[in-house]
Amino acid sequence: MSDSTVSRRGFFGAAGTTAGALAALGSCGLLGAAAGTAQAAVGRTYTGFGLALEIDGKFAGFLTGASGGGPSAVQVMEELGASVQRNSLIAQQTPVSISFSTGIGVAAMEWMANPASQPRDVTILMYETATFTEIYRLSMSGVMCTAFSLSTLDAGSSELLEFTATLLAENSTHQFGAKGKLNVPAPKLKALRANNFRFFIDKLEASTQRARSVKGVSMTRPTAITSKGTSRFREAGTLIPAYPKFEAAIAMDGAPALYQWLGEAFSGKASDRPGQLQLMGPDGRPALIVDFIALLPLAASAPYDGGNAAVPAVKLELLPAEIRFNFKGMGA
Repeated sequence: MSDSTVSRRGFFGAAGTTAGALAALGSCGLLGAAAGTAQAAVGRTYTGFGLALEIDGKFAGFLTGASGGGPSAVQVMEELGASVQRNSLIAQQTPVSISFSTGIGVAAMEWMANPASQPRDVTILMYETATFTEIYRLSMSGVMCTAFSLSTLDAGSSELLEFTATLLAENSTHQFGAKGKLNVPAPKLKALRANNFRFFIDKLEASTQRARSVKGVSMTRPTAITSKGTSRFREAGTLIPAYPKFEAAIAMDGAPALYQWLGEAFSGKASDRPGQLQLMGPDGRPALIVDFIALLPLAASAPYDGGNAAVPAVKLELLPAEIRFNFKGMGA
């Protein structure tokens, strides 16, 4: 197996010579293009491949997709005098975007969705589906999750619920070639569908349980680049969490308390309200609970559906002060 190790600090040092530059460029392949590179490395053809995830050396589950990885550069202008400027490059790791459904274990999702999580060692494995033979791995150290989100929930959907996450590493190592077969059990999780959910505002179950759709539920943690030429995590390893606004469409089927709150909120007379999103399991019980702390309405649209629905829906833009994910009920 061939190894190619790249760090933020060592990438441009290695690229200072022609040989170093070629070696560095050879390791910059994105995950999305890694299958063809792996085929060339081992001299055989694969009929199909899958993706798996390891955290701190332990199997964490299967992925439905992954992209990114490897080094990149940011151009920075430096002031050297009154009229002299110099271009410099800051080496950094390219974030890795992953997606998964019910193939990831609860512990892994808790780490990704928790804004207080500490850096971990994360490995993404590519394997041949027919034989479970590993053909490529991206090993990352000092990894933090900088974004975690749910797919759009829609009452008319038949798709499985999907999650996406963005991972940012301090260092990465690419390895190509057959290493051996994966021998891991799949996590036993409840299958959640994007149409099986309930949405509450301040425990107003009767008025808000017929939510048509909820989209944009996510947690992000911005990163910072220092003036010394390295990318680092803010506040010595802790990223500052942010919670963007999300949208919800609620059936207009008798929700006087909700409409009263909206009217008061837009006139500046109402306070924030807590909210909750429940993703129901096959047994009819909440499997994933998302708590919204202090929801604030930003906008509401008139319930126009063009006659396509028996009951029109009010579309809301809501801003949460904080989001807390509870995956405890997802275990089968």
